[in-house]
Amino acid sequence: ILKCKEGSGDEKEEKNEEKKKKDKKKETPSKCLLKNTMLHGGDIDNKSKVKSIKKCLKFCKKTENCVGVSFVPSEKLCLLKNQDATIDTNCEAAKAGSQSQFLKCKKKDEE
Repeated sequence: ILKCKEGSGDEKEEKNEEKKKKDKKKETPSKCLLKNTMLHGGDIDNKSKVKSIKKCLKFCKKTENCVGVSFVPSEKLCLLKNQDATIDTNCEAAKAGSQSQFLKCKKKDEE
């Protein structure tokens, strides 16, 4: 097995990997946030008195078959959704400022 000596090119690569991990931790749900959008159908459960979409997403991660959420800030309501949910931007709740997000979302640079 070949090993690199200290100070070789691998050191730079390790630093880049560490930086990528730190950057990934800094990512927030807002990068994939769908503003003024509701997920229609696919209801699994809902939670009231939820303060943010971030907390709503935490509930989703702990819920079987949950793939996304809709959050109604004015009502502090979190709606957990399964794979049957579709994006709706025309309903009243969407026009009133609701936010939605899928657990797995594509960032612009991935498309």
